[in-house]
Amino acid sequence: MTDDQVYTRFYMPLPAQFVLDTKFPTARTTLRLVDWNGSKTWEVYSRINRSNEISFHRSHWGVFSLEHFLEEGDVCVFELVDRDTFTISVRIFRVLQLPQFYTGRSVTFRDHYGLRPIPKS
Repeated sequence: MTDDQVYTRFYMPLPAQFVLDTKFPTARTTLRLVDWNGSKTWEVYSRINRSNEISFHRSHWGVFSLEHFLEEGDVCVFELVDRDTFTISVRIFRVLQLPQFYTGRSVTFRDHYGLRPIPKS
C-alpha cells in the first residue's frame, strides 16, 4: 500500500490483471469486501477514472482502510470468492504487526493513528 491508498486520498485502483482475470465489470458496481477470516463485510463501489482504471470508491475504501489500520507498505491480496455478488476476500500482510493489546479491545482508528478528537463547536 502507498500513502495515497491508506493515509490521504484513499485511492485504490484494482490491478489490471485482476480486472482481466475476473472479467470485472467496467461499469460502476456494488461489491463486497470481506476479511480473509469472513468475520465482517464492507459494501464498496467500484468506479472508473479518466485513465480507464477501475478503483474502489475512495470513501468506502477509506473506511475499510481505517478500520483495518492499514499502513504504508502493507500488502493486500484480493481474491474474488463469489462472482455473482462480487464478493472479494482481502488478506492483509502487514509491514508492522498490530500491538497485542488490540486483541479483544475496542481500538478506534483515532487511537491507532494518534489522532486527536475533533473539538465540538
